[in-house]
Amino acid sequence: MKHRCHCSPYPWFLCCLYVVTSLSHHSNNPYVNAVNTISYLIMERQVMPHHRIEFIYRLSKQGRQFYSLVNLLHRRAEEVIHERRLALEGSEVAPHQAKYRDFLDILLTTKDENGVALTDKEIRDEVDTFMFEGHDTTGHGINWSLYCLGKHPDIQQRCREEIDALLGDTTRDLTWADMEKLEYTQMCIREAMRMYPPVPIVGRTLLEDTDFDGMVVPAGTCAVNKTLVLRVYDPFFSTGHSYSSIAAWCFHPSSCTCADGVPAHATVSDITR
Repeated sequence: MKHRCHCSPYPWFLCCLYVVTSLSHHSNNPYVNAVNTISYLIMERQVMPHHRIEFIYRLSKQGRQFYSLVNLLHRRAEEVIHERRLALEGSEVAPHQAKYRDFLDILLTTKDENGVALTDKEIRDEVDTFMFEGHDTTGHGINWSLYCLGKHPDIQQRCREEIDALLGDTTRDLTWADMEKLEYTQMCIREAMRMYPPVPIVGRTLLEDTDFDGMVVPAGTCAVNKTLVLRVYDPFFSTGHSYSSIAAWCFHPSSCTCADGVPAHATVSDITR
């Protein structure tokens, strides 16, 4: 398309997005290299049964490298948190009074109903997620969105017409206000993410015994949620939709009208840009 989009994503996302973008521009950056190596080591561990035993893995060459790199990532996240905390302390405007609060502002100032703030580790875990996955999900979303649009020229043309109708003959960049008007284009991106989710598998450790349809799974078990399957499996996905489980595997942009979560919004924004 002839127009460029250069709008800002969600203000609270800017801080970590800036760090991720800055790091991604330097292929020799230790953080970027650590992310790539850790991704490889995680996949390698899956096909080596004896490495699934934690104490054996920690003694192995791969395990020592993995945990050394994890510590590097944690240190970088802690630096980002420390720098932001100092900036907040030196600011003349209270965080809750600022016009825009970025991602770290919210994490550093949020308290629950009992007035308890997030611990440093909880904040670091959230920062790790955004810094580690911030570039990955956008790249994945762009690839599959272009793939789906390439497979459906008629839908691709409709997206082009929507953007051309919005911008006309101007050469200005798209703004955040424009983004909200590109409803069909964003629906196409969300639909591509439904069919090919940036994170197809999510693992979580159960904190308590959990009943799954009559079967009790004990606390401490690693539960895997296959989002790739759940998003196209008829009993779950087709609720409120008229098409069958077979059609759920098809590209239906008009079906994706529901609101997405925070990471999804940020990713859709980046992809559209």
